[in-house]
Amino acid sequence: MTRILLLQALTPLLRLWSIFVLVLISSFVSPAAFGETWAVQKIADDVVGAKWCGGAGRIIWAGGSTGIHLYDRETKADNLITQSWRDTDPFCSADGRYVFFVDGDSQKWRAYDTISAKTNTVDCFTKDVSLSPDLKVAVAHADMGSCRAVKLPSGKELTFQGLPNSRLPTYHPPRVWVWFPGNRRVVLGYIGAGDNATLVKGPKGELFPGGRSLIAIYDLAEKKVTPIDGLPRQAYNRIRILDNGHTLLFGGVESPGAERAVYSVDMRSKPLRAKKYMHIPGSFDAHTRTGLLYGETPERDRFGGHLWLIARQGAGLKTTISDQLWESFSFSDDGDEILTEKPDIELRPEREDLNVARSVYVLTKPKSK
Repeated sequence: MTRILLLQALTPLLRLWSIFVLVLISSFVSPAAFGETWAVQKIADDVVGAKWCGGAGRIIWAGGSTGIHLYDRETKADNLITQSWRDTDPFCSADGRYVFFVDGDSQKWRAYDTISAKTNTVDCFTKDVSLSPDLKVAVAHADMGSCRAVKLPSGKELTFQGLPNSRLPTYHPPRVWVWFPGNRRVVLGYIGAGDNATLVKGPKGELFPGGRSLIAIYDLAEKKVTPIDGLPRQAYNRIRILDNGHTLLFGGVESPGAERAVYSVDMRSKPLRAKKYMHIPGSFDAHTRTGLLYGETPERDRFGGHLWLIARQGAGLKTTISDQLWESFSFSDDGDEILTEKPDIELRPEREDLNVARSVYVLTKPKSK
């Protein structure tokens, strides 16, 4: 009897507490982002490696059977800026003015000026060079021979900086994976030299031999490496910098064949330590305001997966934003849109070893009511 009376007395308090929790969650999580399916807009077919170009207004990709495409979402103009399907790996400068790509014939990097519509070869720009997103700093990962600077399409020359004091025993020379805001610090990727049968994908899609891999922080001004404790065996996948440089997220696995996970590093902590954030079944993307996005692949189908969004704040609310199958995805700068690709099932090749034709889409967050 005493327990029943106690429960009756506590019931109003429990109701008040549940209301408080709901209000607290709603203060952290926008209802427009959670609980509603995002709108889907198809952009084009025959797409390879679509990326945002200088914001969400334009999209760049390599055509599977054409050339490099620059798509304007406002005018819906699809500008074919090269004529060869052999031209690959396009990406844009941060302001969207220049489109860089590898010329399929010469295998040299070229740049298309979206204002003058002229294309020029970028001297001394190779796979061993990393440019900051704002095109203000250039880092060389290897000996560049007679090259001392990369000449940008604007005419400006960026003298190469090296990575002194960055080598680690039993690892290949490091490469710049990601730039922090302000260009003073970078994330270096190290590939182990012990197991050449293992291939690890680099930031531009290139493959490197190696077993264990790790990341570290490098200060270009102090020429100093800061290690990260608690790293998994392979830490190199989908590195994201959030909260104006205060948070580092990356994907990794603790052992070959183990379940993949997202790890988090608080860049203000000393020493730096990686902590497991959550397990994920596939790739992911993250945005400071919108949350963490990942795809879940059904076992019955190897082509893509449903998209889930998890709030980084509040109660970490999880919801699906699309029940269709998607293969890759990236947030826009403001986090309100997602650029994603979808395999064209009807164009699926008979041979399993051939690439599947893809279409590019944009998912848009519902507007607040």
